Amino acid sequence: MEKNGITKNYEYALLTNEIYKGWSGMKASEYKKLNLNVAKRGGGVAKGAKDLYEKEIKKSAISKSNGLNYKYIDEQKQIEDKRDGRK
Repeated sequence: MEKNGITKNYEYALLTNEIYKGWSGMKASEYKKLNLNVAKRGGGVAKGAKDLYEKEIKKSAISKSNGLNYKYIDEQKQIEDKRDGRK
C-alpha cells in the first residue's frame, strides 16, 4: 500500500481501528473481544439445549447415523488426475 502512503504495520493498525470505529463504534480489539464473548455464550446455549434434549429422550443426540459427513478432497490430486485424464 505504499501508493497510499501507508508503509508501516502500526499505520495499518491505526487505519483498521478507524475503520472499525466508523461502522461499529468500537476499536478492532474491542469488537473482536465482543464477538468472542458472543460466540462463547452461543456455544453455552447450544450445549444447554443439547443436554436438555438428551435428558428428555434419555439417549445421546449425536450418533453415527446423524453426524455430519465431511468429505475431504485432495485438490492437488484432482488437478493431477484431470490433467492426466483420470477421474
